Amino acid sequence: MRRLRGVAKEPEIVELCNYLVSIGVLIEGIGTDILVVKGTGNISCADYVNVYDRIVAGTYLLISCAIPSDICLLGIDEIHYIKNILNVCARLGLNVVKYEDYLHVQSGGVIYPGDFATGIYPEFPTDLLPVLIAVLTKANGDSSVMETVFENRFSVVNELKKMGGNVCVDGNVVYIGYTKRLKGHTVKATDLRQGAAMVAAGLMASGNTTITDVSYIERGYEDIVSDLKSVGARLDSEL
Repeated sequence: MRRLRGVAKEPEIVELCNYLVSIGVLIEGIGTDILVVKGTGNISCADYVNVYDRIVAGTYLLISCAIPSDICLLGIDEIHYIKNILNVCARLGLNVVKYEDYLHVQSGGVIYPGDFATGIYPEFPTDLLPVLIAVLTKANGDSSVMETVFENRFSVVNELKKMGGNVCVDGNVVYIGYTKRLKGHTVKATDLRQGAAMVAAGLMASGNTTITDVSYIERGYEDIVSDLKSVGARLDSEL
């Protein structure tokens, strides 16, 4: 028997535990920060349907806030995992209707400003911090986002400044001022989620935006280019 303490409680960990249980592993405390794993000699194959990627879903929801949208996000049969993402999107102005296994998303592309903060699950995820910052450059007023999980996760700020974004960092808070409109520029993806934020910024900007080092983006999005092109975005890619 092994007892694991300080276990993350994100949905991905819960899903992994549920899969292990389905093949015969004995685990107690699933969904808490203490897991008890008991030895067993009876493990067998099993079919398991994994949950959708909540960060990918959140990325597309945030992008939909900033661009006039009337789309459906398929494969989302349970919104519990993205409850706080949906709450933030509602504050930004997004209208979401839940159906059996998809979300109907509508937006006029007008972003409402506000003060936001990341947190450990179930709070708004730190992985979506860069995308939220990019989207808030379109808000019709001043906003802020506080990062409470990691340090120095603000590489998106310098790249947004290249595009004319009115953004600055003070400690663990990013302040986003009114920006008339981002302008297309050559920018760099420095990590997975910052790269997704630059895609969002490029879609909002006037003119053409070129994003380099896109291998970072490819790590976490199966085909972000095809997904966005399927709903009318204009992208070219060498992924």
